[in-house]
Amino acid sequence: MTEDEDRAVSALQDILQKDPTVAETLLGFPWLADDVTEDESWAVRHLRTISLRDTAVAETLLSFSWLADSVTRDERNAIYYLWRILRKDPAMAKTLTGSSWFSDGVTSTE
Repeated sequence: MTEDEDRAVSALQDILQKDPTVAETLLGFPWLADDVTEDESWAVRHLRTISLRDTAVAETLLSFSWLADSVTRDERNAIYYLWRILRKDPAMAKTLTGSSWFSDGVTSTE
């Protein structure tokens, strides 16, 4: 097991303890079944921090198609910044996850 995979497994275990539904959804993504990349590992760890703070935001995020297929550097960063927003302003994080420009995919300019 690689270091990235080990970190992803640890984060998944934490998510599973908090909310099995979120963990099951995440485990259904094909990118977790193959070699876990650094970006994917970071995404899972950021998702852990989001799900531990607000499972509804995590569930909404996991419903986005751009997260289901793979994780790019831009997407990893979007998840990270969503976590930072959630820490400071939970209402803003919920507004953000409800925005079409965020839910349809993220780019480096967004």
